[in-house]
Amino acid sequence: MDLIRPLAVYREWQRVLNPGGVLLIFDANWNLHYYDENLMEEVKHREKLCIEKYG
Repeated sequence: MDLIRPLAVYREWQRVLNPGGVLLIFDANWNLHYYDENLMEEVKHREKLCIEKYG
């Protein structure tokens, strides 16, 4: 999900967070393999191994 107004979102998260609470933000590039040929080959290889093992 893209944040259209990230500063507003962060302010709201800070507002609703309990005092002393912790906000964990995890961001990942799940589609990086579409832009990296070597990584795409690795993904395809792992997918093949998974299908061979689990069907």
